[in-house]
Amino acid sequence: MRGVFLFIPLLLVRYGLPLLIDKKTLSKIASFPPMIGKEKLAYVIYQLATLAIFIYSFFTIVKYNTKEFPIASIVFILGLLLLIVATIDFTKKQENELRKKVYMDYQEILCMSPTLYISVVVLC
Repeated sequence: MRGVFLFIPLLLVRYGLPLLIDKKTLSKIASFPPMIGKEKLAYVIYQLATLAIFIYSFFTIVKYNTKEFPIASIVFILGLLLLIVATIDFTKKQENELRKKVYMDYQEILCMSPTLYISVVVLC
């Protein structure tokens, strides 16, 4: 099987699932925020990298009889599930709804339990 077929579930989740939930979200999904300065260069690099990965996938072959296949399948399925959850969350957000607080402030970090504090520090 060619690697390009692995894009099919990703595209279905990225564009098909939001259409099932709310028909108005396709314009929100397809748009990027306005870019200035170096952001334009980063956007061009992002688009070229995405195109390169897509073209490269036509030349790759997925082999089923390898040791890595079961682990790779599990990672792919977990990633797909995470994408589904993120897509549903993005789709259900209203257009004018913004995240009020993305980052935690210093006092909130100090009030955490030690285990949670360590995991936040390690992840950051």
